[in-house]
Amino acid sequence: MNQFDLILPNADTAMLYAPGPNYRLVATKKPPTRVSTKLRTEEVYFKTAAAVITGRDLDEYRQQFPELPLDPTKRVIEIGPGLAEYIPALTKLQPQERPIAIDPIDYALIKAMLEEALHRAVQAPIFQDVHARLTELLERADIFLDASKIEHIPMTLGEALRSRPDLHGTGDIVIDSHGPTQYLETEGGPLWIKTTQEVRQRIHTIQLLEQLLLK
Repeated sequence: MNQFDLILPNADTAMLYAPGPNYRLVATKKPPTRVSTKLRTEEVYFKTAAAVITGRDLDEYRQQFPELPLDPTKRVIEIGPGLAEYIPALTKLQPQERPIAIDPIDYALIKAMLEEALHRAVQAPIFQDVHARLTELLERADIFLDASKIEHIPMTLGEALRSRPDLHGTGDIVIDSHGPTQYLETEGGPLWIKTTQEVRQRIHTIQLLEQLLLK
């Protein structure tokens, strides 16, 4: 059984640490950090040694990609979805082909940490304050873990393209909300970049990689 460490830096924040894999669940009350029609005043997210894992809601997709459909006739590949809502929402429409989630994160560990947070509400009242959000993210984690609904490829984009050539040219829709930029060492160059031009070049390289997935 996993043993998680609970840290309470202040009354409005709780952090749950997993042993070994360097995963941290953070629950915090704070003003919204991005425009959202829900304007939540609390946030739940995960941090690993390499990335921040969030749960983008459908309204955020619609703001960023107004023409993005929820179309069960299309083969969808999402790069770095984390706990985002788009693919779980698509599975509820019974798509003709399983959507693909390319993301190196450990959904089983994330699920266990969400369950632990729900059980620790007495010790950390912030978990009770964000109970609905924890429950929502737990439902999404369950869907990402269901191989009958989603094909989860636990790799970065660069790793998946190298080890799974069968993915090339299979996607009708490829979605990227900048997840691959957190794993630059496998997405076209060294990890450390210093200039705006280098950032733009790296994003361009990632876009070229993603085009290999499109039909």
